[in-house]
Amino acid sequence: SIASVLMVTIYALGGASGANFNPAVSLALGLAGKMEDGWKQVGAYCGVQIVAGLMAAVTYAMIFQETFAVGPTTTFSWWQAMICELLYTFMLCFVVLNTAASKKLGGKNQFYGLAIGYVIVAGAYGPGAVSGGCFNPAVAIAIDAVGYDKGFGWCV
Repeated sequence: SIASVLMVTIYALGGASGANFNPAVSLALGLAGKMEDGWKQVGAYCGVQIVAGLMAAVTYAMIFQETFAVGPTTTFSWWQAMICELLYTFMLCFVVLNTAASKKLGGKNQFYGLAIGYVIVAGAYGPGAVSGGCFNPAVAIAIDAVGYDKGFGWCV
C-alpha cells in the first residue's frame, strides 16, 4: 500500500514540486545536475523532507500510542541490512534518474510513477524481511528520533 500511495502522490505532485520525497533521491538529482537551483535546492529539499518525516512519525506515534522499528530482523546482522538498504536506495535513485528526470525521454514517459512504485514493491518483498525496507533516510531518521526511548537507532 505504501508503494501505491507513493505512485499516486508522484503523479499528483510531479508537476508542482517534482514529487521528490526522499533525501537520497534529492542528493542523486543534485549530483546529476537535475535540480534547477543546484545545491541550495538540494539542501532545502532534504531539510523539508526530514522535517516532514519527523512530523509524520510524531503523528503516527500520537495516533497509535507507539512507534515502529525499521531495522534488521533477528536472523540478519546490521551490515546485511545496510547493504540491502544501500542497494535498493541506489535502485530507487537509478530508476528516478532514468525515468522521471531523463531529458532523453523529453517528458514523454508517463509511466515513471509506476516504475518508481514498483521499485518500492520490490524492496518491500525482497529485502523487507532483512532490513525493514525503508529506503528513505528522512523516514529512517524520523522513526529513530521518535522511537529513541524504545532502543531503536539502526538508522542513526
